[in-house]
Amino acid sequence: PDWHGYNVCMSYDLEEWHRVDSSFVDGQLRWTHTPTCSMVFYAYFPPYSRDRQLRMIGRWQQSPRCLVEVLGQTLDGRDFHMLRIGAP
Repeated sequence: PDWHGYNVCMSYDLEEWHRVDSSFVDGQLRWTHTPTCSMVFYAYFPPYSRDRQLRMIGRWQQSPRCLVEVLGQTLDGRDFHMLRIGAP
């Protein structure tokens, strides 16, 4: 993938995410960051925890314009949801 113009995500608590200035040089995504805490998490994209995902689905399915379907199971046995959004 071409990561030109992309900035890495960073978090101290896995809840609040910020972007870190990054560069794409010689096929490598690079960044420099001086953390202010002893533990820091970096990611290409802020992850959605299972709990956060289920809360989001719960909110959206309250709308008459949203239909939630279970397409199958993930490899670890969790429901794999599809949200169909449109006119009721």
